[in-house]
Formats: sequence, structure tokens, C-alpha cells
Amino acid sequence: MTLETAAEERCRSEIIYYFVPKLPEYQAAPAVSYVSSDSLTITWPVWDGVIGTPPVVKYRLFTKESKGEDWPCTFIRVIASNDQNKYAVIITPLEPDTEYDFMVVAVREGQNGDGPPGPILKRAKTNTLGSVGLIVGATIGTVSFAIITLLAVYGIWKYQRSTAKPKNVKRQTDESKEVTSEAPFDYENVIKDSGHTNVVRYVPSKVREECTPSATGNDNTIDGYEIPSIHISEGVQAKQKINKDVQKSKEKPTTYQNNSDDEFSLRRPMAISRFPLFMRSSTAKEMISATFKRLEEVSPSTNVSSFSGASPGNLHKNRFGDIVPLDNHRPMLKSMCLTQGGNDYINASIVNISGLNQTLIMTQAPLPTTVEDFWRLVFDYHCQTIIMLNESDSENHDAIKYWPEVNDIEIGTMTISTCLIEKKQLYTVHECTVAHLSYRESIKVKRFILNNWPKSGDSLIPLIHFITATGFGDRGATLVHCIDGASRSGVYVTVCSEINRIKKRQTIHVFDTVKNIKVSNPNAIITKEDYMMCHQLLNCYLTEMQDYDVIV
Repeated sequence: MTLETAAEERCRSEIIYYFVPKLPEYQAAPAVSYVSSDSLTITWPVWDGVIGTPPVVKYRLFTKESKGEDWPCTFIRVIASNDQNKYAVIITPLEPDTEYDFMVVAVREGQNGDGPPGPILKRAKTNTLGSVGLIVGATIGTVSFAIITLLAVYGIWKYQRSTAKPKNVKRQTDESKEVTSEAPFDYENVIKDSGHTNVVRYVPSKVREECTPSATGNDNTIDGYEIPSIHISEGVQAKQKINKDVQKSKEKPTTYQNNSDDEFSLRRPMAISRFPLFMRSSTAKEMISATFKRLEEVSPSTNVSSFSGASPGNLHKNRFGDIVPLDNHRPMLKSMCLTQGGNDYINASIVNISGLNQTLIMTQAPLPTTVEDFWRLVFDYHCQTIIMLNESDSENHDAIKYWPEVNDIEIGTMTISTCLIEKKQLYTVHECTVAHLSYRESIKVKRFILNNWPKSGDSLIPLIHFITATGFGDRGATLVHCIDGASRSGVYVTVCSEINRIKKRQTIHVFDTVKNIKVSNPNAIITKEDYMMCHQLLNCYLTEMQDYDVIV
């Protein structure tokens, strides 16, 4: 392009083109799918993609009373998903017999990605309390009549049975039949930035026959659960059979079996909208314990070994003799070493996480004789992030201080230079450079040091904030370590992996994640308490984190 000035001077300039994405315009008005006296269920379809530049990463639902003039600055945020073509949010609590307006805004990725407001759903009105009272009264009357009828039928049947001649009764051996009597329960999740509450309601529909509470007056019960009745006239054999069943039921409780067809099965993916509801259920702890027992059966394949870690020359490098990495999953050190007895071995495991394109290594806290090996591992595998989950000031020297506070330190072939130390409320950030004597290049490393691991009874909110702030990102390989490289590290890796699954698939599957981690590191999550903690942390993430929203 040629430019000419007033003095007839000419110059040339290159033409530069800029791509400016167009904000998405949402063109569909939301709708109401369910109305009660204190709630409205609002639904809306996905952005049609006609006007604007994709992708749309989230939606914002604005709410106000119809009589109000201005829209509030608060809103409910819902994360967009490629697997959904419709979204729904239950807004509660609302005032009865009141009109509300709703509108949806589509938001694309990046800053200032809010599109213009879409069409407004006007005057969506909640029910009055009177109509709800009539419905509840009619329901109670119907149920009462049904109960009276059943009691009458039961009385006639019992009378006929008492007057009839005894006859042999065959026990039913088919345990595959199910009943569907279970009381409903509710769960509430508060969205902190909206002033409203998303309520997810779910009524389980199946329960095993052996879990049915005794309500027939049968005296043959065990801990409130009914066992089959057998007439005394059947003789000694029948009595022995009853005693055998009683003993069997005491040895193996049947209150929960976690089968694949259960409504709250933990051995298949669970929707994130259902998980907090499950954690509030009375059988949650029992179900989690049942799946943990199945995990205890997971063992490495017969063709794997731990010869390197168990060899006499490497035994002093293991903090605990029973925690040794598998040969086919341990990282092999490549750089030169000056420490006596140095070789390619370090007590660490490379863990493969489905859907994570990142090298992830779990290792024990360095011993005095393995500090050089630890930094060699960081350098050889370009670990740009280190997660430290153990304390470093232990009186018994279980966790030594392996980094410099100021200046530089040289450990064998390795030089570590501190660049920045930033102390935060929950953790400390330590930025440093790591260099090797035989190589010119160095790598920048950021260490995140957790201040306190929660003890029994402590709140898990600080830990879940630490995990979300330091979890897997685009910082290259990540090295996670605790005292043994398995317990706390296993919890951290499991929760990070599940948060990654939540963001991509909107599901939770702790059983599958832990099972896959144990293939690489069999010592990870070896206690029921650690396995339970993973579930509690994820429940805390779904219910307490302000940047999360329930998708119904």
C-alpha cells in the first residue's frame, strides 16, 4: 500500500489484517418446564451458532422479579458441554404467587467474551401456597386409604392362615427380584454468587429384597431385616437351615452389595449432579467401603517385577521396604551422578491418567542419600511443577530440606538457584532454576508447598482450594511427592484426575481412576480412609467451590 502526504512524499506500507472474533448472540428465549410455590425450573437450548464466533464455553442465567426495573449484576453460571443440547436449572427458594423474568447470555472463551442478552422470558409465575396444600392433602388422604385397605387385607389373610391346616412352604431361592420401596430424600447445593439455590431432587427406585425392613410381624428377623419364614412342622432340618441362614447373615451383612444395576453404583461413572446427593445418603460410607474392598483385589500383573528397587544396591534408597516401584513404571535416571552408589534408580512411579497428555510422576520425599537423584529426576524429565505434600521440619528427619531458601546450592552434579519465594495463606510458592554440570541448558521449576495436610475432623476446604490452584495444567511434567510417595500423593493425583474428568465429561468415577493409578503404583490409596477422603474432597469441590455450577 502506497501513502502520499500533502508534500507529495510517498512511502510504502505493508497491509496488516486483524481477526476480531464476533461475540455470540443468543437468540432463543428460556422456557419454564416445572412450577411450584417456591421454585421454577428454567430450560434453554444450546447456542445455535448463527451469529458470533465459537466456541461458547458457558452460559449466564439472569433472574429478577418482573416488577423490578433493573437486572441484577448477579447470575447463575452454567458450564457449556458438547454432549448436551439443552440445559436446565432449578431456581429456589422463590416467593409464592410471584412473577419473575429470565434471560440467557452466551459467553465465548477469553476475556470480555459476554455476548448481548438474549430474548427475555417474562412473567414466569410461581404457584400459590393454597394449591400446594390441596395437592398435599389429597395425596395424604389417598395414601391413608391405601394403608387401611392393606391392613384389612392382611388381617383377613392372617386369620385364614391361622385357621388353615399347616402345609410345607418352599423357600424362594431366586434373589434376583427387587422391590422398589425407599423413602425419597433431597439435596441442596447453594450457588454463592447468585443468591439463589439449585436443588437437585432424586428418588431412588430400587433396593435389594434382603434389605427390606421387616413389616410383616415375622419373628424371624435379624437386626430389623426379615428372613424367610419356615413352619416348625418341617422338623429339625428346617431349624438347622434357619440357624445356618442366621449365621450366614451375621458373617456377611446384606445391607448393600454395590451391584452394577444399583442407582448409586460406584463402579460406573456417576453424573456430577447426582454425586453430592449420593454423599448425603445414609449408605454412602458403606458403599464406598464395599468398592474399596474390590480395589484391594486389584494386583499387578504376574509378568511385572520390582527387581531394581529390591536389589541390594538400591535398598538404601527406599524409605520403606514394602513400598518399591514396579520396574516397567519407574522413571530411569539418565544424567550423570557423583553421589556414591548412584545409578538410574529412584523410588518413583510414572502414572498414566486417561485423557491427560502430561507426564505425571509420584515419588517419596528425598532421603539424605537421594537428594541428588531427586533433582536429577526433575532435570531428566523436565518437571516444571513440584507438588510437596509433606512437612519439611520433622524432628525425626523424615523429610529433609532439599532446596535453598536463598542463593544457590550445589548437590553433586546439580545446581539449584532460588528465584522467588512467595508465602500464601494455604501454601508457599518456590520458583527456582535447576542446572546439571554436564549440560548447558537449565530448566525453570515452580514448587508448591502445602502448609498443612488436614487431620481427622479438619475442614477439607483449604486442601481442595490448594488442589484446584496447583492441579494439572500446561506446565509440562508434574512431580508429586509426600513421605512415602503413595498415600497423600495418591489422594492428590486421584482428586486432580477426577476434577479433570468433571470438566471434560461432567461425571465422577473414583473407582476407575484409583484402579488405573494402582496399575502403575500399587501402593497408592492403600487405606480405606484415603479412599473415603477422595470422595469427600470431590464432594467439597462440587458444593463449596464458587466457580462451579450444578448442571441438572
